[in-house]
Amino acid sequence: MKVKILFLLILVSKKLKVTAITIECLYGSTHWWQSDETYKECKVKNVMIFDGSQVNIEDVQDSNHSNWDNNQINAIHIETAPNMYYFPSGMKTVFKNLIQIAITGSKLVKIKNKDLEVFPELKNLYLNSNAIEFIVGPLFKFNLELEIIDLSYNKISLYDYRTFEQLPKLRFLDLRENICKYLSFEITREKVIEMVQNMEKNYCQIAPNNFNDEYY
Repeated sequence: MKVKILFLLILVSKKLKVTAITIECLYGSTHWWQSDETYKECKVKNVMIFDGSQVNIEDVQDSNHSNWDNNQINAIHIETAPNMYYFPSGMKTVFKNLIQIAITGSKLVKIKNKDLEVFPELKNLYLNSNAIEFIVGPLFKFNLELEIIDLSYNKISLYDYRTFEQLPKLRFLDLRENICKYLSFEITREKVIEMVQNMEKNYCQIAPNNFNDEYY
């Protein structure tokens, strides 16, 4: 009994540990693949600050001394963070008008709808070249403005067909080079149905209905 209690305490302590960090931004204008707009972006310079723990972004430093107003920033890019396993919190606090999030070339292993619920205006989500294994349930239920989702070059092998069906504005979805192999395409409702059918043919697993709490 003592061993079980100690084990549970360790799990709870690990879950509650959140590291407060300050990111350094290189500010600039950017235009991303498949996007129709130019964004004012913070590209995070000090990516080694993501140390494998759950982090909360509490402050921002201007690396190029551009004096940009963070309220004007509507995009953030975190690239090649070798120890970044968890989706960071706090982005909405420092950048109140984010409509594009890009975390690429890192080690992100999963994403929950709780990570995204503070971004109802989110239009573009680029999470390519990470280590995401699951797409389950109503992952984007708080993000009905999404137009572009890039999940290519991950390790996705488990999916839930409901994930993309309820996104009325989705026009581009990229799932290339996952364990579930599927080509990117321009989105229509019929294409979503086709995607589900083809993913089933490519040895993907369908998430069971009770696959909820840990990943939602």
